[in-house]
Parts: sequence; C-alpha cells; structure tokens
Amino acid sequence: MANLQGYELTVTGRALLAKAGTGACTLNFTKVKLGADETSLNDLINKTDLVGTNIKQIDIVGSKANEATFTIIATVTNSGMQNNFLIRQVGIFAKGVAATNPGTGVTPENISETLFAVAYDTQPDIIPAESITPYTRQFNANMTVTNVEQCYVTLTPAGVVTVQVLNNHNDNSEAHGNLIKRIFGSANATMDSVKTSVQNWCKESIASIFGIASATQTNVKNKILEYAQEQINSWLETLGIRYNIAQNGYICLGKLFGDAIIQWGYWRINNGGSFDYNISFNTACYNVNIWEGGAKSNKVMSFAGINMEQTTKTFVTAYITDLTGSSNPQIGNALWLAIGK
Repeated sequence: MANLQGYELTVTGRALLAKAGTGACTLNFTKVKLGADETSLNDLINKTDLVGTNIKQIDIVGSKANEATFTIIATVTNSGMQNNFLIRQVGIFAKGVAATNPGTGVTPENISETLFAVAYDTQPDIIPAESITPYTRQFNANMTVTNVEQCYVTLTPAGVVTVQVLNNHNDNSEAHGNLIKRIFGSANATMDSVKTSVQNWCKESIASIFGIASATQTNVKNKILEYAQEQINSWLETLGIRYNIAQNGYICLGKLFGDAIIQWGYWRINNGGSFDYNISFNTACYNVNIWEGGAKSNKVMSFAGINMEQTTKTFVTAYITDLTGSSNPQIGNALWLAIGK
C-alpha cells in the first residue's frame, strides 16, 4: 500500500458526504475491503463495491479525529490465507445514520451503506500466504469531512489491537469513565470522588494491615511505635543484650561487646561471708570491687578482701576487717561491682 495515491470519493460517496453536510445524517464508516483484481481508479469511482471476486474484508479497530480529518484505523492479517494477495484496490464503506438533533428545516434521513472512498495501487504490496510467514499490518485511511464530530466507525476487530489504537484510546479523556465509576463505586468519576475513594480504600487497607480499628494518625503512630519496640527488643535479644537498671542490677552487652556482663548491687553484711550475683556469669567473673555502703554499731570498715579463687560464676566470697583489725566488724552495708562474661 506504499504506492497508494490517496483516497478519492466515489459518486455515491460524494452524495453521502453532501447529505451529512446538511445535518440530515451522521457518517458511519462500516467496513474496509481490499481487492486484488486489476482495474482503474476512474472505474472504481463509479462503483458501489470493489471490482472482481478476489476481495478481502479487513477489521476496523479504531479511529481518530483531527480538525477536518477523520482517520479510520484498520489492520490486515494473513490468518487463514492459503495464497498470496496483491493489494491493488482499497475501499472504504460508509452509511448515513439519521441525525437525532437535525437543524431547523432539516429532515433526518438514513442512507444505505455504499462504497464511500477508494484508492488504487499500480504497484501493489503483497500479503503473503499464512504458510509463508505471519503477517499483521496497520494502515490509516484519512477522510476529509465537513465535521469530524458527525463521524464514527463500526468496529469489526478480530482480537487485534495495535499500539496506535491503544494509545488513541488511552488519550481519550472519556474512554475510561464508566470503568472508573465501576471500580470506585462513584456515580460521577470526578477527580475529587476518585481521590476520596482512593483515600478511603487506603485507610481501610492500612487499618487491616496494622490491625487497628481506624487508620487515624494517632492509631497508626502508636502501632508503629509498638512494632518498632517489639523489633528493637527482638534485635537486642538476638544479640544477647539484656539489662535491669535497679539497685541490684546488671547489663549484658551481648555479641557486639564480647558478651561482657557488668553487675552491681547492695550487700547487707553479717560478719563477712558470700553473696550471690544478680545473674550468673556465663564464663567467669574477672573482677569484683567492694566498698563501704554504711556502717553499723559505730564501726567503720577499712578493707574488704575478695578471694577470687573462691569466687564462682554465681557468687563471691568476701573477707572483712575494720580499723582495729577485727575480723568481725559487723558492718551493716556494702556496695559491689563485678565484671565478667
């Protein structure tokens, strides 16, 4: 079809276009046919159908309007074709559909389908037989009309949609109106109604995901904080980081710090002896320090000795003296700090 010299209106096509120009009818482009037999453009202009018996009807898959040009978009395939086909003749068919709102003094009128416009190629392209190679092509037929708003096509697709047809459809601002109404349950597919529907859907989804009654800012914030705390606690537990900040407490620094454990506490002394750690060390206690935490019976502790050989992972043994050298000072309170792992 590369050598087609444009489309010429047939005699009946001119009459139909004139009738549409009066406002009596709209133009309905109904079909596109291809013919392989030889003839001439002048002969076709006077016909109401293509010439010969070797004729193939193809699908109209879309249209496009631009100022005074109405473009009919069709596709050609070789599905089911057993022989090669020469594209010599191209015929555009149309009919007049009585206008629903004719102008003053105009009588609506239906015009039967006829050969509206034709083109002829003296060096025709070939559609190969299906057995040779798959073949699908798109071509556009541009019709110059008085009013493109009075033109439309009857689609005859057989499951073939080209990229251009899809793009034209998506560029149409009214193409998806009903679809949007159905999806969003809105009587009017306005930007505000769609926005509101999307917001409501998002709130419902967020509430469902977070397991909250409603997706308010406070509820979502509290849920995120709760989740974050759970994750932090889980992460700390995985790393072995634990703590109890109290008078008798501990900090387990975990894998990041060599599994070190620091413990501290308050010991009520009764003539020396031993006391248990707040938690057991996993490997060993490496260092313990004890100092006075408050005297009893007006005696002051001067030294607290630690026998590390008798110190285990669970308890520590201490030896107590006072300023007079007594080993039985009955000191009331002591503070201690232990480090190990």
